[in-house]
Amino acid sequence: MKSDRAIKTVGFQLWKISNEWQKVANRTLEPFDLTYTQYIALSGILELLRSTEDITQIDLSKFIEIDPMTCSSVIRTLLNKNFITRHSHPNDSRKKVIAITEFGAILLQRASLELESAENNFFVLPNKNRLFSQFDALYDKLF
Repeated sequence: MKSDRAIKTVGFQLWKISNEWQKVANRTLEPFDLTYTQYIALSGILELLRSTEDITQIDLSKFIEIDPMTCSSVIRTLLNKNFITRHSHPNDSRKKVIAITEFGAILLQRASLELESAENNFFVLPNKNRLFSQFDALYDKLF
């Protein structure tokens, strides 16, 4: 429906585009039994593992900037799918350490290729780098 184009606020347009992108991302990731949020969490775990061995739920929640309760739910789902493991922290038994399984890493690699293709098809823009720079500047200003 194009009638909502009459609402010319940046926030509304960004919200609409974001919602549409998430639909495309979720459809793309469906064959991998992943949602976009689960994909972001797996990607975050892999990225954090490049700099540390002991990743906790709080570490992941802060890194991917999602609510800790949402992160907890995503972690449980990824555990049930055998995409990640969770065990006691070596220095603090109250904490749990999460890691990606070999199966999860392979799945993430395959899903990433498909999602990258979907993203390139969705965000066909004449000057994508300029828009990305503007998003970076806005993000830096806000956070």
